[in-house]
Amino acid sequence: MIAKIIVTQNDIDNGKRYSRQDCPIALGISRLFLVAPEYVSVRAFQFSITNWPYYHRVFLLPPKAVEFIEAFDNGDHVEPFEFEVTPREGVFELKQFSKHKTKGS
Repeated sequence: MIAKIIVTQNDIDNGKRYSRQDCPIALGISRLFLVAPEYVSVRAFQFSITNWPYYHRVFLLPPKAVEFIEAFDNGDHVEPFEFEVTPREGVFELKQFSKHKTKGS
């Protein structure tokens, strides 16, 4: 699965510096994957989408996204941009492998 993340000017204007869930990239990810920001976590070199215990995917960020995070967090001027990502190997949808019922199911 290849995903194209689009970071808009609106994401930049509404994004929060040093925030894993409310930075401009997280807002673009939330919009693309149709998930609430609390399920997204953007770190220096990767991001994850998690709805534990049912779903967990980790994606590596390309260099231009890493540079964007650093510039944005430093308060530098940044422009809208887009980038493509694929899930990291070995990361899976947990529900596919669960043989045990979870609490409440």
